[in-house]
Amino acid sequence: MQLRPWLEAIATIATALNRPVSLPEVLDLVSETAARLLGYDFCAVLLVDEQNDSLVITGTYGLSSSYIQQVNADHPVMLDPDDELQAPSSKAFLSGTSVQVTDILADAAFLPWGGVARQQGYRSLISVPVVSSGVTVGTLNCYKRVPHEFGADERDLLSLLADQAGVAIETTRLRAQAAATIADLRT
Repeated sequence: MQLRPWLEAIATIATALNRPVSLPEVLDLVSETAARLLGYDFCAVLLVDEQNDSLVITGTYGLSSSYIQQVNADHPVMLDPDDELQAPSSKAFLSGTSVQVTDILADAAFLPWGGVARQQGYRSLISVPVVSSGVTVGTLNCYKRVPHEFGADERDLLSLLADQAGVAIETTRLRAQAAATIADLRT
């Protein structure tokens, strides 16, 4: 791994956080950064919904709008700890550890999600927890079109980018709180 591209990428994300950009824009940047630096075909940041019962694709790179809509509306990533058939993202979110599927075609447990995966065109994926203020709030998912074993170094680097997503989420939350406080003070 070359250090310079990583330092530049983290600086780009930090610079974006210093501007008033939307959370989806920053999460798109995190997704794009992961894809470009590690050679993934698609990436996404999924965040827990308001009811805390599913994950919603919020930031993406390379994923089709039809895939995003299918996952968010038709095949939501449910967060039921008692469900025996959990999506990799659910497992990563609930366990707080990375979960990977080396080849979706060879993993029978992935069968319920295989249809949308084949439509999008990926064969392997990794899901890394995103933590904000000590609480897991989502996952960073990265996908490859070919079977792939995600090594320890990759997992560590993805955790670094997931941490950046967590900082983005906290920064956005704090900005919203500050704006609400200012609005209250003005009235």
